[in-house]
Amino acid sequence: MISKLLNRYRAILVILVVIGLLAAFLPSKVHPQAAAVIFRGPLIPSNDLPGTYGKTISGLECKPGIRQVTWSSYAPICQPAWSGNNGGSTSPGVTSKTITITFRYAVPPQVQELIGLIHGNSIVGTEQQAVSTMQDYINLFNKTFELYGRKVILKPFMGRGDFLSELSGQGQAQAQSDAAVAKSLNAFADVSLLFSTPPYDQALAQNHIIAITGGLYQSASWFNQYAPYVYSTSPDCNMVGNATAAIVKNAMANNDAIYSTNPAYQHHKRVFALIAPDNPMYQSCAKSALSSLKQNNIQLATTINYKFDLTGASGLSANTIAQLKSDGVTTVLCACDPITPLFLTLDALQLNYHPEWMTLDWGDQFGQLLPSTEMNNAISGGQISVPRSKEEAYKALLLAHVPKSQINPLYSSIYAPLLLLFDALQEAGPDLNVYTFEKGFWSIPKSEGSMSGVWQTHQGSYVAQASYDILYWDANVVSPLDDKKGTWLACNNSTIYYYSNPSKGLVKGKQLQCGNR
Repeated sequence: MISKLLNRYRAILVILVVIGLLAAFLPSKVHPQAAAVIFRGPLIPSNDLPGTYGKTISGLECKPGIRQVTWSSYAPICQPAWSGNNGGSTSPGVTSKTITITFRYAVPPQVQELIGLIHGNSIVGTEQQAVSTMQDYINLFNKTFELYGRKVILKPFMGRGDFLSELSGQGQAQAQSDAAVAKSLNAFADVSLLFSTPPYDQALAQNHIIAITGGLYQSASWFNQYAPYVYSTSPDCNMVGNATAAIVKNAMANNDAIYSTNPAYQHHKRVFALIAPDNPMYQSCAKSALSSLKQNNIQLATTINYKFDLTGASGLSANTIAQLKSDGVTTVLCACDPITPLFLTLDALQLNYHPEWMTLDWGDQFGQLLPSTEMNNAISGGQISVPRSKEEAYKALLLAHVPKSQINPLYSSIYAPLLLLFDALQEAGPDLNVYTFEKGFWSIPKSEGSMSGVWQTHQGSYVAQASYDILYWDANVVSPLDDKKGTWLACNNSTIYYYSNPSKGLVKGKQLQCGNR
């Protein structure tokens, strides 16, 4: 029975990779930033400062504190309509009238076919749908954001790279070749987003092209190494690791494992284990969390490092689960990719092992794939799901006149990074180049909404998300995303926590208050 389940999940495994949830497992290469050649035009000041009285490009009445667009909590402060000389070709990919961005097609046809056979493309859609959704957003943003006489144009191209291979440690030459194509298309930035990979992002940076990534939990050092070319809405893995350590040391250590589905564990002091990929970047994040725990005299029963392998995950997980059970581990800290937990939880179910699981929030649709008896009451940090009617990403598509029946399933994951791009473009001003874009990113005002919690940028950072909720998995509550059972809900009365000070708001020794526990 278990082998049949594993085979089934191997197919779904590939789909999850397509979603772009997989974090990176490849070492960085040194980026020759000093070799960048920037064609600077004259610095042309705006007619009026943001937030001053006047009308925006879309006709919105601008005044202090008003955002550029009415539907977004994350838009920059409004900018009265600008006119004048924008400096022309201030950077590669920029003219007096256009800003070129690219998208690389890199999903193998057999994977797309598999998606259609199993899910009818209802969960992830296709790359073609993603590009169509991007274009709908771009058309709307071009009409409403201040780009100082320019418009963003999207140039999709068929890549040589296979992002499955790249995520598995192969295909770096193809990724570099594709980045060269983006350069030949005169790209200022690339928005492959969910379908991008670390090798491709690194190659873009080496070609002096900005990469706006999707949900990659890279390390802070990785972002710094490729600065000022790679940006993300998601936190880096150091931020996630430190937040995990704060939750463990304040609200879980020296308390009973009440969120286990094993009654015996519920009356047993927690015994922790950490599982993490052996990638150097992730190991640096794991070591940071371990150091924080050690300083608070919190010992782990075991630490397991694994090598990501699309073909060998089930064998790894069976051995891992047996070891965890033998060591009496009640609480598994799984700093894992989105593939390994599928095998871990299935093998745990087979061995009648039901610990508490603390994992990354890969979204409701991923959680629904895992056995509910294992997943129920799992703990994570992230953002709760909200109904479409409250999502600004959904409202924006309706404003773009997209029929509801044609909305891409991953529209919100496409919207947030594109919005980040346009925020920074507006804040950069008319003299657009990679360095003014960087300053523009740092100038995005603090924002808070139901979509992504708090965005707060500052000099030296390259990720936007600044806050998180502590979540628990309820296998019986219907998700607002797909109307299926299983969703993440907020603990501790929906308290907002900040990556900059993750212990603030947690009472030392007090259990997390999740659901009815």
